[in-house]
Amino acid sequence: MKEIELDKLVEIGLAQDTDWHFHFLTPDCIFNDSPLYKVILETKEGKFSSSMSHKPLEQLKKLENHFYGRK
Repeated sequence: MKEIELDKLVEIGLAQDTDWHFHFLTPDCIFNDSPLYKVILETKEGKFSSSMSHKPLEQLKKLENHFYGRK
């Protein structure tokens, strides 16, 4: 999995049409190997992650709205 900046991860996510999804892991999540918040994006092109010390609510909202076809 490639670690990239959150804005780049969101940009890649928003460019996807089909066959993609994302995960948001909190620091205490059993699947998170980091003490930070983590966003994981899975696409046909690859898997990307970004870690941060804060909840990235604005970026998550963009990804979620795109995934569900909302404006």
